[in-house]
Amino acid sequence: MRKFLLAGAVSAAFMATNGINLLSAAIIEGPVLAVDAQGGSFTCGTQANHWTYKTTDKTVFRLGKKAASFADIKVGETVRVPKYHLDGQDRVAERVLISK
Repeated sequence: MRKFLLAGAVSAAFMATNGINLLSAAIIEGPVLAVDAQGGSFTCGTQANHWTYKTTDKTVFRLGKKAASFADIKVGETVRVPKYHLDGQDRVAERVLISK
């Protein structure tokens, strides 16, 4: 019984920690590593930790305080994705902030 309770406590702690990490990771910021213009997606982060985001016609792009578009995303520039949702396993960016 003790082993069962210990295993449950460890599992619960892992899930709680994992949930906190997901919340803190909700805003992703990093350099653009790749752009797929035909697929309408881009990858940002580091080589070790990177995320690919799909975009839609509803995705809002901003370059500083000005409106922008997917075409403004270039490899090496820093982007911030403050809002996205999951579509199955895919991350779909709702808002992309581009830094120059």
